[in-house]
Amino acid sequence: MLFRSVFVRHCMAVHPMHKDNHWPNIYCGVIAFLLVPLFALNKGIPVRRRLGMLAFMCFMVFGFANPALDFVWHGMNYPDGLPARQSYIYSMVVLLMCFECMTNLDFEDKRQRKSLIFVYFADVVFFLLVSIFETESGVEISDLILSFVFITIYMILLCLAYLLHGKQERGCLLFVAMTVMILETQINTVDTNLCIMPDSSYWNPEICQQFYEDTAAQNQGIYRYEMFDRTLYNEGMRDHYASASLFSSTQNSKVKDLYRRLGMRSNKVFYGFEGNTPFTAALLNVKYMIGRENTYPKALYTFEWQEGEVCLYRINAVLPFGYVASVGYDLPERESALALQNKLAEQLGAEGVLFEKCEVTETENGVAFTIPRDGIYYAVLLTGDGVKRVSMSGTNAYGTGWNNAYLSQNSVIYLGELPAGREGSLTGADAYGKDKKAVLEVYRLNEEMLSLVIAALSAQHLENVQYDSTHVSGSLHLEQEGRLILSVPYEKGWKVFLNGERVEPATFGGALIALDLQPGDYELAMEYVPYGFWGGVLVSVVSIVTVAVLYFLDRRKRRGEELAFAK
Repeated sequence: MLFRSVFVRHCMAVHPMHKDNHWPNIYCGVIAFLLVPLFALNKGIPVRRRLGMLAFMCFMVFGFANPALDFVWHGMNYPDGLPARQSYIYSMVVLLMCFECMTNLDFEDKRQRKSLIFVYFADVVFFLLVSIFETESGVEISDLILSFVFITIYMILLCLAYLLHGKQERGCLLFVAMTVMILETQINTVDTNLCIMPDSSYWNPEICQQFYEDTAAQNQGIYRYEMFDRTLYNEGMRDHYASASLFSSTQNSKVKDLYRRLGMRSNKVFYGFEGNTPFTAALLNVKYMIGRENTYPKALYTFEWQEGEVCLYRINAVLPFGYVASVGYDLPERESALALQNKLAEQLGAEGVLFEKCEVTETENGVAFTIPRDGIYYAVLLTGDGVKRVSMSGTNAYGTGWNNAYLSQNSVIYLGELPAGREGSLTGADAYGKDKKAVLEVYRLNEEMLSLVIAALSAQHLENVQYDSTHVSGSLHLEQEGRLILSVPYEKGWKVFLNGERVEPATFGGALIALDLQPGDYELAMEYVPYGFWGGVLVSVVSIVTVAVLYFLDRRKRRGEELAFAK
């Protein structure tokens, strides 16, 4: 059943699998249904090679459906978006077998003619069985019929090749075969082509980069840009500016965990800024936001300038790079995202609550609420099995797009700037829009408390900051002991020096570099060399030397053979 479900996906026009579906996309021409079995039966190819190639192909087929092997194939990571990304290796092996079969066909051998007829009728039986029993691999009857029509055409062309012996006749057959193959691939491409995102959906990279360069002259230290509405999570890398979001299968898992605890978006291949609050934006040194023409709360953002449809906003509540908190300042355990941020504010000694909790009434699939005071409101998703989206009704708030999608437990949702007395409701849904029960809390941002928190963290900070892609330096004067927090994720490759002596840093939230310091003057220097870099250099050098030695040995051997032959 496993092999049947995989092999049938060699058919034409089979719908490509993506997202949570696990069957591989392995179409590489339906002629493989003829040539791979003929490869196995061709005695002109060494038995060891045939067995080796077929065994490897079967191993990969088994790996498509085995979770443990699939995990290994994907670099110790579960695939996201596209299943069985190792399929190209399988397809390459299949095409290689087809090529070797074609180059070893003997058109004078009657046994090979019989093998061709046997394989064709075996394909007939296989397609009949698939049409009756196959229900899992997403192959439709029309796909089977279309594929079998082309298999029959290839069968006829191969039979004619056995019957016709003239060079001109076989040249005509080759031309017809190439035409049929081009037609086949064209039909498959048209029928299975996935839609693509038009360029107009992306931010203009030149404008984004220009914004970054223009503001660099006005700012000191490391700061980041983010977006109100995004298409990707790797726009910062694409457009060459510092961002708080990242899409990568090799992301720092500690940063992903920090984001999730703070209520922002993350999964196994990305962490994103959505779900931020003014406080978390300040902690990450996000200073500017890029958006389209829209109205954003003036209490949080100040309009800077506009280029075409793209607008630049400066965040009002910002922290300098290298801010100082109390010694041991860190995230508390087992708190929801906004309650956790309240605890962080409390640790700074400020009196009051950063996020004021509002009363809500439980509904069938969420909560209902009435806005008690004018202000900026957020919600946090406490629990909700399968809830991936939260929709809001009864208000005119900014709460659309990715801001309220791709949710998980503890996600923060921006509800907007809402007037007192406004009634609203929040309801949960899964990724496909089906209603799901969501348990949520609603909070109002205390803007006065936010100003106090920002002031407390800004009182002492790193100065004279210089940096490039692998170095950070600065000076610090401390009147009292404290924890210096840098919005730089800790990696094994970082080396940290204080006043010329190497020190081992602590971490804030298990992710960001932090240093607990006594009063005094400090010169900070940091250097980054990727972990394993010198080991990689050693392996590369050894490999180059080995290849060079083998080349010269082989060359000397060939010269000896040529001299011996000449004598």
